[in-house]
Amino acid sequence: MNSNSNSSGREVSAAYRRRCPAPLNKALGIMFGVLKKIFAPQPAKADFIDPSWGIMRFSVDEDMWEIPFRLGDSQEAIIRISGESEPDPQLVAHAKDVAHDFALFEAKIRTFLSSEAHRFKGEEVIVSGLTVESLNLFWPARPNDGMVYFNSRPDDLRIWRCDYVGRQPEKLGYDS
Repeated sequence: MNSNSNSSGREVSAAYRRRCPAPLNKALGIMFGVLKKIFAPQPAKADFIDPSWGIMRFSVDEDMWEIPFRLGDSQEAIIRISGESEPDPQLVAHAKDVAHDFALFEAKIRTFLSSEAHRFKGEEVIVSGLTVESLNLFWPARPNDGMVYFNSRPDDLRIWRCDYVGRQPEKLGYDS
């Protein structure tokens, strides 16, 4: 039996051979195309140069651009900004407002932490000792909202954070 015949010995047309696997090939092609889009590595986002701020480094771990800055002699904080191919301009403007008057931002945070300390019975000293680790501006559709993460004592392994809604801190909590 030659390779162009079926089990009954009849000749299988070239048109039949081409036509038969096509639906399967098309379905597999679509399926693998979708899987490639889902699992293929995404192109790395580049660092961004802001005319007034300088370089904003893209953090693969955070999937956001980061701007570290120093607060006094020892403390450092980070502002993280989301965006598609570059940092969202509204979020950059918000970040600049905060960085420009970080003392006001920090005063809001201090007042907030003082008012929240009573909610954490026996933990008031820890809450009052929290310092800003980062301001995270996640949502271009909500440019005045985000989250604030805090540094705590070395022996406190919790991740303290609060919501930041309408440029105001609220709802202190932690993840353990």
